[in-house]
Amino acid sequence: MCENISFTGDLNDACKDADFVIEAATEKIDLKRKIFSDLDRFSPEHAILATNSSFIVCSRIADATRRPHRVLNMHFFNPALVMKLVEVVKGPHVSDESAGITYALCEKLEKVPVMMKKEVDGFLLNRIFREISRDALWMLEMGVASAEDIDNACVYGAGQLGGAL
Repeated sequence: MCENISFTGDLNDACKDADFVIEAATEKIDLKRKIFSDLDRFSPEHAILATNSSFIVCSRIADATRRPHRVLNMHFFNPALVMKLVEVVKGPHVSDESAGITYALCEKLEKVPVMMKKEVDGFLLNRIFREISRDALWMLEMGVASAEDIDNACVYGAGQLGGAL
């Protein structure tokens, strides 16, 4: 697979023959919109454009392109080489075909994709983690258990790396 990887500092050169592009820039909407506008110009018309954003929903980016039906979230978890989960977020503008291709690509990459049929802030797992953290803090404040015991319960009982606190 490494023989298929090449490096360039030229976005046009990087995208001109791409079937699928994944953007992983800083979580700044103006920057992402600019990048997607450029990706739209430089990538073949059939190419799917995915954002790895962990917060910004694709519908806030898609209209910067002429192909909103091919713009979606493909959120890898860090470290991406180790973590299996990828959230595929199908915004209201995304075609079933684009979502299906993205899901299949995740599987080909030996990841575990989850399909979100609607956009929600924080996506799937970050929203779940937020609720776990909120309840863990409440239990700590109420004296139900120590921070160490709450973290141990999350790590060893629920498999949550780093615990809840």
